[in-house]
Amino acid sequence: MSLRDQKFLDKALRIVNDHLGKESFGIEELSQELGLSRSQLHRRLQKITGLSAALFIRSVRLKKAVELLLEGDLPVSDVAYRTGFSSPSYFNKCFHEQYGFPPGDIHKQKTSEIDQRTFFIPEALSDSKAGYIKTSKKRKIYFYLFVFMAIIIFTIIYFLSGNRFGKIQIHDKSVAVLPFKNFSDKQENQYIADGMMEAIISNISKIGDLKVISRTSMEQYRESPKSVRQIGSELKVNYLLEGSIFQDEENIRITVQLIDIKSDEYIWSDNYDFELRDIFSVQSQIAERIATILQTKITSEEMSRLQQKPTSSPEAYDIYQRAFYYYINYLQQRLETDYTMALTLFRMAINEDTTFADAYVRLADLYWIRNYRGEFHSNTFMDTVYLLCRKGLRFDPRSSDAHRLLGQYFFETGKREQGITELKTAISLNRNNASAYDVLGFYYNWSGQWETGIPAIFTSIQLDPYSVLLPLRYCYLARGYLDILDFEKTFYYSQKAIELSEGSRPSLGLAYWINAHTHLMCGKGEEALEAAGKLADINEIGALRIQAEVYCHLFRDFEKSIDLYQELTRRDSAHYNYRHRYAYALWEAGDYDSAKAMFETQIRTFERELELGRVERNDPHYNLAGIFAFLKDYDKAFDHLKKHHFTSGLEIYAERDPLFRDIRDNPEFKRIIQDAIDEKELIRASIERKISEDFGL
Repeated sequence: MSLRDQKFLDKALRIVNDHLGKESFGIEELSQELGLSRSQLHRRLQKITGLSAALFIRSVRLKKAVELLLEGDLPVSDVAYRTGFSSPSYFNKCFHEQYGFPPGDIHKQKTSEIDQRTFFIPEALSDSKAGYIKTSKKRKIYFYLFVFMAIIIFTIIYFLSGNRFGKIQIHDKSVAVLPFKNFSDKQENQYIADGMMEAIISNISKIGDLKVISRTSMEQYRESPKSVRQIGSELKVNYLLEGSIFQDEENIRITVQLIDIKSDEYIWSDNYDFELRDIFSVQSQIAERIATILQTKITSEEMSRLQQKPTSSPEAYDIYQRAFYYYINYLQQRLETDYTMALTLFRMAINEDTTFADAYVRLADLYWIRNYRGEFHSNTFMDTVYLLCRKGLRFDPRSSDAHRLLGQYFFETGKREQGITELKTAISLNRNNASAYDVLGFYYNWSGQWETGIPAIFTSIQLDPYSVLLPLRYCYLARGYLDILDFEKTFYYSQKAIELSEGSRPSLGLAYWINAHTHLMCGKGEEALEAAGKLADINEIGALRIQAEVYCHLFRDFEKSIDLYQELTRRDSAHYNYRHRYAYALWEAGDYDSAKAMFETQIRTFERELELGRVERNDPHYNLAGIFAFLKDYDKAFDHLKKHHFTSGLEIYAERDPLFRDIRDNPEFKRIIQDAIDEKELIRASIERKISEDFGL
């Protein structure tokens, strides 16, 4: 190895070791620290070590894990999190693949045998100056033969499976709680049964070693005739909890039964008789008992949270349960009466107990859902949510949903790093918080961190597979796959969103827009217009923009496109992001003065965006590069093109974008575009491995 390569490898090792505990640290972060593009990093590491960047990072993590396991008696789960693995089960899988035995058996192995099973000589991963020793030719042959066979097996399974993108593997300790039945004489006591169901879901969700299906996915089974095995198969869980309540004045009896899906047998059942004031103790007892039956480890922190009472006031809790009943109904049906009742009752619960954290947080959640659109452009956007969450955290700093809502607030108000931090905190407090994974995945994709974002959205779907938000989550997946140029999955998930939307205009509109935009990026004008036609019934502005660009850039019908751009401007005079396209149509139609004036206005506008830091998802660099290229200011065009982070399929579109026609054959332009395409290929491969490992897709 050359001295230059040795220094590079030492630096890469040092950087990865410095960030071992950060789950989010990956190829993107390593390439930034080293000052290289992702494709350059991949080629350099491949040349020196024979490993991809992702495999390099993973092998460093595993080597450190070996050291920690050998040094002391840390639990395997702690070692997993300390070395940046997203879950103990994924860590166990990676460790076993690397070393041939589970991490818990490490003390039974010989050190020399462990060293032989790692990708690196041990000294090469330490701080010493020992050089990297390449794998022998014979071992390389075996390694590539193994990879080749694995690809063949995976391909066969992939194409023989009926649903290529839809299968989710089953987590060993996975539980779903069926809606509790109300056997009381008063049917109005249903809210107590629902409250008990919600409390048990909330409690067992705090146990990190359990996978728990969200409440919103369980409503469809309230009166379902389906068998236990059918329900378990649909939810991809191994255990179901059934329950019922009977209330006689202040006395309550709860009956719970835990069912093993595989055997279709009860593995635990019990009755709890108590007075209403003891309800919190019973809720935590049931959660602890489930954990014990499933041989699940509960940390001291998790135990503390299980035993924490949400309120000291039985009256406040009773009102809160009533409010939550209407809150769930509002999420499902969006009825005005349910919203009004939930709002009123949450406020009443707070009046009964001004320290009731959960009531503040649910009120904030309700406010976000209700007022997000209406306040989006206001100076006080979601300030009420911020204040309610802060108040909730004052009384319960460990509220996962409060941190989730704050994450949304910070991200939407431009404090993106703070937003990501809050969302990670939400997940660390509740690894079954589907909404937190959902939002985190969306924001990671928005930021161009698809290797973290796309798996996070899959996790949210796994935890909440029948949510009313499922079509929107499929849209998030489709948009993420569009960004990384996997058009097959883009169309697959956008179509699933369309099929499931059932009149939900936001997700249906987004799905049609993704379809239309993807066809446009691929140069398929007729298909883009067909999808835009369906979009027009939901979002006329979005449809007009797609149609105008198709006629302008693909069909070169400039008169038609100018008519559409004029209509677009008339309907949405405040929007400006498309007007350099409008200017191009005017130029080609011979109106040079109007076109030049519009180009100059766009330049000032986009440069102002960059100056203020208010960069939209398709940032101004691409638009400025196109304008300057068309105006023949090539130095500025290349300067902006190099700074652009390609999203939304623009790598493919750039090769036919008429604004770049004068530099399309320039070697530098071709290199920039090809590097961007190559980088997305590496990202796709990394995501496919992760999705396969974590979800069995």
